[in-house]
Amino acid sequence: MKILIEDYKYDSIEIKEFLHKIDSHYNKGIVPFVGYYYSRELDDCVFFLPKVVLDSSGKVLGKYTPENLWDSNCYSEDKQFLEFLYKFPIYTYQAVNIYNRRNANVIVRKNTISNPDASSKEVRSTYLDKIIALIQFAKENKNYLLFKMQTIHSGKRKVNWPKTISRQQPILKKGKAPIYLNPIAKNKEIDYEEELLVIYFSVLRYIKDKYKFAVDINLNFNLISDAHFDSYLKEDGVKRLREIRYKYFSDRTLKIWWLCYAFFEEREKSIHSSKPLNDYLFANKFNIIFEAMVDDLIAQPKNLPSHIKVDEQEDGKIVDHLFKYMSIMDDKQFAYYIADSKYYKTVNGKDKEEDSDRGNKIKGDSLFKQFTYARNLIQERLRNPQEEQRNPDYSVCRDDKTEGYNIIPNFFLSAYIEQDRLDYDKDGIEPREEQDDRVFHFPNRLFDRETLLVSHYDINFLYVIKQYANNGNKDEFREKVHKTFRDNILKRLNGEGKAGEYLFYVLELKQKPEHGKEQERLKDVLDPIFRLVNGKVFCPKKDSSYTNLILALENPERHITASKEDLEKENLNVLTALEKDFIIHEGFKIGDSIEDFLKNRRMIC
Repeated sequence: MKILIEDYKYDSIEIKEFLHKIDSHYNKGIVPFVGYYYSRELDDCVFFLPKVVLDSSGKVLGKYTPENLWDSNCYSEDKQFLEFLYKFPIYTYQAVNIYNRRNANVIVRKNTISNPDASSKEVRSTYLDKIIALIQFAKENKNYLLFKMQTIHSGKRKVNWPKTISRQQPILKKGKAPIYLNPIAKNKEIDYEEELLVIYFSVLRYIKDKYKFAVDINLNFNLISDAHFDSYLKEDGVKRLREIRYKYFSDRTLKIWWLCYAFFEEREKSIHSSKPLNDYLFANKFNIIFEAMVDDLIAQPKNLPSHIKVDEQEDGKIVDHLFKYMSIMDDKQFAYYIADSKYYKTVNGKDKEEDSDRGNKIKGDSLFKQFTYARNLIQERLRNPQEEQRNPDYSVCRDDKTEGYNIIPNFFLSAYIEQDRLDYDKDGIEPREEQDDRVFHFPNRLFDRETLLVSHYDINFLYVIKQYANNGNKDEFREKVHKTFRDNILKRLNGEGKAGEYLFYVLELKQKPEHGKEQERLKDVLDPIFRLVNGKVFCPKKDSSYTNLILALENPERHITASKEDLEKENLNVLTALEKDFIIHEGFKIGDSIEDFLKNRRMIC
């Protein structure tokens, strides 16, 4: 197995020549793609791994430079690194393959040779597909293989007593049973199932030794010797399998036969072909595949209304991820969450604007594009008010009573690999609280259309690629991560462990309006002070008779958008203006039920 890293510029003449043979356009020693290539000239698998495997020092696992990884002898004794290589290249290959099957596009290039399982008429596959199929069969049929081995060995070494007694002279001792020094064992006919399993396990041993893949080999069989197996690779394997083809009838033995036959046939073609046969599968823009992997994990495109454009908005912006979940304002209503995923790294010491090494802050175009997505979403919802009327469970986008705008949950997801703990089963979702960002036109206006918040999370790349490659059930993770996104926004706004960014109040009208005149009453009390409270008050309910409002004032202790003194003065003026017509209940936490909060307040009073 040989390893190359995406976007790394190699100085080695050998590697440059190899890349030039793959594609003459890439003769500068740079690997612009991720995927797999089987080289008949090298007689080896070459994997192009995504650049996220590099740490900030430009090494893999903090140990090996990309140049080192071309020579497998460099890491042949490193158990941790070998364990990493057993899984990661295969998951990478499978991710590209799955994306290629699901999406008709030009970023993936593929060249395949033959079929790994002609009995089931599967699609044409690469040499690596055959290797994966051979390994996967052993994993999925452990009990079957163990049973077959026990059955095959159960009849061996049994003594043929009639022949032993008639042909050998026993040793006799007084009072003891006769002893036969060389008992004759039962002779068995050729066991073709045993022969097939010997061939199968010999192939697995070859794969393990040649390509360093993790393979469990049961050594209860005397496997084919290395010298003899070389002749199997050339032509004996295909010949022998053809000779015993019609000795098998069960589905599993037929499957083993087809897997072994496809493997040997591929090798024979390679040896006897007048020109090298190479197969490959790689993608030129792996960031697009990473976005698809994350989208597969967190998004629910089928649950979105038709007018919400995920793939492309009118200004040409493409939203990476969009899903609906409980609103920030009310857990009984749904809101749209917007996410953008990044897996870019710094390569060859060359900084990129989208660089998302763990700890580096996303900035520039990427940041402001994310705010644009939120503005476009607001515009789409305002343009289609009938959607909210048909779906009462959707949260208010723009509140006509106060002219306030709902909070749009917006965040980044950055890929990372924890170099000292290569865990494929831990999602590693962690917020970067110090990197929460915002854009605004006016300070101290949370419910303003131009006040947009964005949060930043890290996610374990190994977990993402394994989940996508295995195509398992992601509902449990999806529910967990959606809850995490919402909970962390609430912690950011309300505060937990430290002061929140805002102080929230519930405003309750002192004089209850007549039924049907609630809207007029709110207009009468808010219009005179509209410039003072604009963007600070919001009504989370669609019910026209509902009059309780939420007031959000920026916390002077945090003073993010203005000085502490200015905020304290402005907040005091707002509270003074509102207390004429409203009972102001302090201590409210956004996300809680207003009704439950008021009920508890009255019980305390």
